[in-house]
Amino acid sequence: MVEIDTSKADVVDVEGTVLGIADPENHKVKAKVIVDFNNVVKVPALMNKIGEWEEKEAFDYVETTGTKTNIKDIEDITAKSSVIYKWTNNMLIENCHNYGFDYGVYPGTNSANPEYLIVRAPAIKGFVLRGTGSTDGNANQNFTFYTSADGENWKEFKDYTKTTDTSVSGSWPSRLYTATQPPDDTNYIKIAYPTGNTWQFNMNKLQLTGGEVIPEGKAVVSLDANGGSLPEGTSTKRTLNKGDQAGELPTPTRNRHNFKGWFTQPEGGEKVTEETVVSDSIILYAQWEKSTKAEDVPVYFVDCGANAFSAEGKAYRKDYTDTLKNTVPDQAYSETSGWGFTNPASEVEANGSGDAYTTIRNFKAGNNQKTMTYKFALDAGTYEVVTGFCDPWAQWAGDDRHTKITVADEAGTELAVHEDHKISGEQRQCDTGKYHTFRSRQCDCELKSAEKSGQQHRQL
Repeated sequence: MVEIDTSKADVVDVEGTVLGIADPENHKVKAKVIVDFNNVVKVPALMNKIGEWEEKEAFDYVETTGTKTNIKDIEDITAKSSVIYKWTNNMLIENCHNYGFDYGVYPGTNSANPEYLIVRAPAIKGFVLRGTGSTDGNANQNFTFYTSADGENWKEFKDYTKTTDTSVSGSWPSRLYTATQPPDDTNYIKIAYPTGNTWQFNMNKLQLTGGEVIPEGKAVVSLDANGGSLPEGTSTKRTLNKGDQAGELPTPTRNRHNFKGWFTQPEGGEKVTEETVVSDSIILYAQWEKSTKAEDVPVYFVDCGANAFSAEGKAYRKDYTDTLKNTVPDQAYSETSGWGFTNPASEVEANGSGDAYTTIRNFKAGNNQKTMTYKFALDAGTYEVVTGFCDPWAQWAGDDRHTKITVADEAGTELAVHEDHKISGEQRQCDTGKYHTFRSRQCDCELKSAEKSGQQHRQL
């Protein structure tokens, strides 16, 4: 029995025997155990210890043909699988031998929700995935892929090819999705299912490749923003020749903090500049000092439709605990809390499971030409309102979705108006500008989004 220290990030080599076979002593197996995944992927030496790897996932966790089981009910699923990490609550695995292929993973009901499965592995460099449908029409629907370094900040990934899979004869038609160049620092992939007849659209056979090996004479510099955020598109790792200077380093940002520089430790340590000579692989940590500058502060940060704050929401919760009034990402309005959406439950719903940006609040079918309203209790003052919109169904409306956005006081007086905001399948925000509340003590402010074309979906 190998004892593993779980108090620190590490990669542990283990060796054992295969039980249940003849002569197990001559059938040794070796494996690497990753302790504290999110911190291991930041350490070049530990990533080098993992080396290059390949993982094949067949989802073969249901024995009886025709039997379907919710992933959450499969005991120790994350121990049985090296890559399965998270999934929406309605995700099933079925033994699909009756359909001519082995095992299928799919959402259990015909839902409009963007159901998904998340897989995790260190430094993913490519994947091959098979999607199988009951008909060619179903097979021609598409998965949507998102990549992430930390499992919280996601970006849609479209650089893949899709081809007909002719290797599976006599079964439902299949398509192969192949990617060879995911973004650097991809440690998580979210695989989102198309809406509609999702039970007729299965994922089976997933192959992942990846890993990092530091070449001889090279050094890897890893960047840890340490509570802040790197500029968009900035890689958290760069490879240099040993003996080179660190070179230009990015400037991260953090709410209510000033950036002090890059250091060799999260606190203390030595400061590293562009001229610093890099003799070996190293992690650089951003260090911060609390800003004393007077600034506007948020009073509400709402992740519409979410049951957990997004990464941005968590950052706001951390840095503005003294000013934010809401402690949950979204809710229906109540006099007690003073904020939330005011539409009845019969009109609106949340599509998706998890944090915002995979989740939106939208009108239910049959509620066209209505106005979605959020209401907030505010002290008298000047406020800036920023709202975000996304419509995953825009493509079926000719990408012609529009809404009117209004900020009004309790009496219905319009304080700010954006007459025509186009909503697309991309995440877009709209700054409605600053406005004044006119009550001496408190004002109820209403943020309204009125549909002008098609069914309107919104995300704050």
